[in-house]
Parts: sequence; structure tokens; C-alpha cells
Amino acid sequence: MTPTQPSRRRFLQSAGGAAIAGLSTPLLAGCGNGKDNSAARNEAVKLPAYAPRYALKPDLPVLTNGTPGALFEYPARPKKLYDAPPAKGGTISVLKMIDNGPPVPMAKNHYWQELNKRLGGQLQLSNVSTPDYTAKLATTIASGDLPDIVQLPTSVPHLADVLAKEFQELTHWLSGDAIKNYVGLPAMSTTSWKNVVFNGGIWGIPWQLGLPASILEIRQDLVEEKGLTTALSNGQDFLNLCAALTNPRKNTWAVGTTDTAMNIVREMVGVPNTWKEHDGQFTSMYETDEFKRALSIASSIWKKGYIYPDSLTSTAGISQWFGSGKVAMSAGGYTNWSLYITANTPLNPKFKIGGLIPAKWDGGGQAAHWSGNGMYTFTAIKKSSKARTEELLRVLDWFAAPFGSEEYTFRRYGVPGRDYVLKDGQPSVSNQGTNEVQNMNIGYVCTCPLLLYVPGQTQSTKAEYDFLKQLMSVTVSDPTVGLYSETQLTKGATISKNITDLQNAIIVGHQKLSAWDEGVKAWRSGGGDDIRHDYETAYKKLHK
Repeated sequence: MTPTQPSRRRFLQSAGGAAIAGLSTPLLAGCGNGKDNSAARNEAVKLPAYAPRYALKPDLPVLTNGTPGALFEYPARPKKLYDAPPAKGGTISVLKMIDNGPPVPMAKNHYWQELNKRLGGQLQLSNVSTPDYTAKLATTIASGDLPDIVQLPTSVPHLADVLAKEFQELTHWLSGDAIKNYVGLPAMSTTSWKNVVFNGGIWGIPWQLGLPASILEIRQDLVEEKGLTTALSNGQDFLNLCAALTNPRKNTWAVGTTDTAMNIVREMVGVPNTWKEHDGQFTSMYETDEFKRALSIASSIWKKGYIYPDSLTSTAGISQWFGSGKVAMSAGGYTNWSLYITANTPLNPKFKIGGLIPAKWDGGGQAAHWSGNGMYTFTAIKKSSKARTEELLRVLDWFAAPFGSEEYTFRRYGVPGRDYVLKDGQPSVSNQGTNEVQNMNIGYVCTCPLLLYVPGQTQSTKAEYDFLKQLMSVTVSDPTVGLYSETQLTKGATISKNITDLQNAIIVGHQKLSAWDEGVKAWRSGGGDDIRHDYETAYKKLHK
């Protein structure tokens, strides 16, 4: 995984954090003129064929269980895959997120100017910080004056209607083998494409996230320093590890946050991945005995003092605590592995990361890992002519150029010798590259599936690959991926926040465990039962 700012990945790992969760206000009030978004029509859609094209051969292969391939050294002469610029002149307007400070303006940005030349058109970017994106997106859609390309979260209320009214259906160009007319887009996973099927068609390009999703990383150097092991046979092993890594007198704790505790414990006790489906009936994870048990265990971990006590109030972040050794465990996106190493090894050469494989709490083997839904946001194209749609699809395909290609390398690092240099076989970004290239976050337009890659760290790259290979050998998926619930879009964020707040209050002792039952009732009456009904209805139409 190529390096980028840790702040970006902390946002991405939530995939619905503060900025996106705020998209709960309807963007098109009373909109009902969309196409039929029935499950039966969506099921009939032929998803794009999976036919990845590689610019290089990974040192470790992509696995069918969802483990990404791995690369040990970046190519000195990346392979060029496109014969001509994808655009035919004119301007290409884009609305997208940005994580860092604003990039150098185009008039003074040599990279941006070169990017325009390679695209064959003038890229007009409206870069909006992630916390402000909700408001800007709502205003833009309400105005009816959309740019050519828009980054969209799936949490937009009435999304199916918004797409039908404002955006271009892409089924004709992407369905089945039609996707093979492109270079980068066929590498998107089948799971990720399920997220962009609405109104009986395909309506965008997924910003793909790897299926390993959130994992539990641990400071392996601290574990080895104390002569401990991360091999777990049961829940008591985990508690013993927590105890050995906690020493308040030395300002160190095993677990960073209550969320970290819940992430590992809920897998160990067998909580379903968000929802459980049986014979077409759906049960929320909140309603299960397993979730209540996980909550009780997490509360005991807090009482034992294994969780950093200031984690709910401190203004610092988990990446800072994890890097400094204040906490030994961090739950988050698997891409953090490379980011942590890149950020911390220059200051601490002994810094080393490992992964924790969940064991069943009561013993009996490896617990199932929660696999992800395969997507963060997606990119949609404004309604336009056939020729314009095809031009914009070529542009998005160019942005999705395969990992390690000449096009990807330029998009990711800029111009060699100016924005970056290969140092010991690895890209080293200059200050100019940071200001002009990195701060553009241009990958939010569209990007390719990534390989595991820790620059200059072959053993660390292999260690992550081996960890994910084992972790992904036993997984449980969310059965609602690809199912549509309007209630989830309009009410889900609010009721989820309420019950999560109660969860944390119980863990830290501000509420008793007995309060959970009433909290679940409130969640159900506030919209949970309606969400369940939406999913069950959609599921039944798919499985007639």
C-alpha cells in the first residue's frame, strides 16, 4: 500500500464517519420520480466481469479469499498502458473530497498542468474538505448545476431517485464483458460493484476498499520485548495479553479505545457482521445475545484498566498513541499497516507491527473475521450525451490505471526527478511533490485496487500478507451488501449514533448493562424495525 497521510486513512476506515454520517438530510425532498429500484430489477443486472490487468507481477499473488497481492520493490521503469490521452479537449469539472490543506492552485501547480496534458483536457477541481463535504454536496445537487464528475457516498437519502434525476446510467458500457473495453476498471471486485447497482442498472465506479476491512494491529516490538505471544487460543489468552501490556505507572495500556476492544471481542464471541440472515429473516447484531456478551466483556476490560482511560476525551488520536507506545493495540483499516511503519520507523527503528488473529472466546479454533463491503464512496457521471459519457468513462478508466503502471505512478507520485525520486528502489516524495501532488488527493476521482506495499520494508510487507492470508481464511460477510434500505439512509445514522453512545456509556460504567435492552427497543422503534423490513423485502424479491 502506497504511503499517504494517516489522517486520511483514519477517516476512510470508518467509511461513514463524521462527514459522511451527516448525509442524513434528504437532498431531494419529496423526490419520487426515479426509476424502479426494486430488488428484482437490481438482481437482474449483470455485474461487470472481473478481469484485472496488471502492470507488473506481484511478488505475492492476489488471493481469492480477498487478500491483496503484495509488492516488495517499486518498478524503476513503470509500464505505460495507455496509448493516448483519454479526453478530447475542453474542461472536465469534478466535485470531490480532500483530506489535507488545499493544493497549490493550477496556475502555479506544475503537476496539475502536466496532469491536464496527460488527460487531454482541463481538469477543474472543486476540492472540499471531508467535514464540509456533506453541505457542499447537498447544495450542489439541490442547485441542479452539477459538475461532470461527482464523488458520492451511498448514505445520500433517496439516492436511487437522485441518481435517476441527475446522473448517467452506465450499464451499457460496464455490464458483463463490456467492462473489458477498459484497462483499469475491470480490476474492481464483484463485491464492490454490488454497491453501485440502483434502479435496475449500474450508476457509478466504486472507490474500492479491500475486503479485509478493519483489522486489529499490535505493536509487535513491544510484544517481543516482553517475551509475549500474539497467538490466541481463547478469550483468556487475550485478557492475559492485555494485562501484560498494561502498566499505568509507565503510562502504557494494551487497548487504545472502547471501539478497539469491541472490534476484537465481537468477532471472538461470534457477533454477526452487522446483520444476520436466516431463511430470509434478518436480525440486527444489536439484538443478539452475542453482542450483549461482547459488551459485557468489553466493560470488564475497561474495569480492569486495560483500555487507555483518556481515550474518550483526549484531543490526540489513536495513531499518535499507537506510534508512541502509549497503547499497544489499534483497530482500523488494514492500510494503516504501511502508514504506521512509514510514519514511525524513521523515529524508532525498532518499531514493528503485527496482527492479532481472533480466536473463539471459549476456544475451538479461529473466530470469523468481519469482511468489508468492498467500497467507500463511488464516482458518478452527470447526465450527458453518449459521446461525452464515453469520454468521461475513459477519463475515469485512466485514473483507475493498474497499480505500478506509468499512469498510476504519475497520478500517485507526480513527475520523476521533480515530485519524487526513486531512493533505494522506493519512491521518495519531495516537498514540491507533497504540496502539489499529495495534497490534491486526486485518487478520490477514481483509483485502482492496491497491492500491499511498505516502501523499503520487504519483511513488513510479507508479514502483513501472511497475517491477512490467515485472517481471511475464516470470514463472515454482511448479508445486506447489495440490498437497499431507504430507512437506513434517512434514519440509520441517527439511531446508530444513539445506540453507539449507549454502548460506550455501558463499557465505561456510566450505564448498567441492563440498560442495553431498552436501548435496543429504542433503536428498533426509531427505525431499526423499518430497516429490517426493507432488507427482508429486498431479500425476498431477490430469492423468489
